[in-house]
Amino acid sequence: MIFKEGCATAFFKEPMSKIFGMNLSLDNLTDRPKILEMEEKLFEATDHKQRISLVGRFLLSELKDIRPDMLIFETKLTPRE
Repeated sequence: MIFKEGCATAFFKEPMSKIFGMNLSLDNLTDRPKILEMEEKLFEATDHKQRISLVGRFLLSELKDIRPDMLIFETKLTPRE
């Protein structure tokens, strides 16, 4: 999945400014048992439509209070020279 800037914060506890530019496995950001369960469901899915639905439901279950990572927004708004 690719998130728009600042939006991943709504799903994960870790501030995105701390992991910006890193390539991390999802189990670094959420509980390993949840990931294992999701992997099993994805493996059992018969088509991409089911897989997309599973990932969407998983993300909705992980949805946190939305507090934007202001460091990302401030960086985005700072004009480049």
